Order: sequence, then structure tokens, then C-alpha cells
Amino acid sequence: MKPLCLDSLETPLGEIWLFATGRGVRSVRFVTRRERTLAEIPPSRKGRELVWGGLILNSATRQLQEYLSETRTTFTVRLDLAGFSVWERSVIRAVRGIPYGETMTYAQLASAVGTPRRTRRVLDFLRKNPLAILVPCHRVVGADGPGYHVGGRRIKRWLIEMEQGQMRLALEG
Repeated sequence: MKPLCLDSLETPLGEIWLFATGRGVRSVRFVTRRERTLAEIPPSRKGRELVWGGLILNSATRQLQEYLSETRTTFTVRLDLAGFSVWERSVIRAVRGIPYGETMTYAQLASAVGTPRRTRRVLDFLRKNPLAILVPCHRVVGADGPGYHVGGRRIKRWLIEMEQGQMRLALEG
């Protein structure tokens, strides 16, 4: 069995752990407790040996660093979407298509993927988004506020404000 690659990245949002297979990035997690993060490795991957680094993760961490320093607005790193349903892949594609600095509501996203009556299903899927930031679920908001984020609402607001230039304005003002 091929190993599961692991890397970590210190960010203004806290530590992020990244996991990848030979096919691409499998998981991006905000770390709250290391043992919890390791327990969240997808079940089909638990029997694999964990190894640090790798080409895919080197690219992913570089792209995340560039994004968080506001020099990158899109990601080109490969994702491993094995195990995702056709519907989940359509949600991922639609979320990745939301332009940097813009937002869309959960209801708008549900309509965009052809399931206008499944707003709650979209919200539930994105609340558990295993590919945080790379699949920018922070750009999907509730009709009356920010909504949920796998890293918490504070992180969601921080990412939205960064993308919309509000952080830079606050620092300059």
C-alpha cells in the first residue's frame, strides 16, 4: 500500500495539516488537537504509512502560503477526489469556480449544482469540507450571515475579509 503523505503549515489562522496521496491533496485540516486531526484521516487511508512531505504537498503548502500572503488567488494543485460522489464533485467544482473576493449563498450554490431544494445538504457538505481553502467553502455564506466553516466562523470571516481587501484597509487606516 502506498503511503499517505503529511505536511504542516504555520499560518496566521493557526497550524494547518495537509494530507496527500499520489493522486493529489486529500485533506486540509485546521489543527485544534493533533490526536483529533490524525483520527480524522479518511477511513480508507488509516492503514497507510504516514510520511512527511512530497512533491504534491510541497506545491500545496507553497500555494497556501502565497494565498495567505495575498499573492495568489487560485489554486492549481491536484486534488484527490476519490470517494466523493458525483454530486459532491459538482459542489466542489462550483465552489472552486466562485471568484476570489466574491461570495455566494448556500441557496445559490444549491441551485447552481441543480439541486435548488437541497440548500441544507450543500451546507452540511461544506461544513465538513475536507479540502479547506483549496475548495474555498468560506466563499459560500448564509442568506443572513457568514454561515459555517470547517475551521470555525472566525476563520471564515478572516478569509473573506482578506480576499475582499478589508484587512489591508484596516491595517492602512
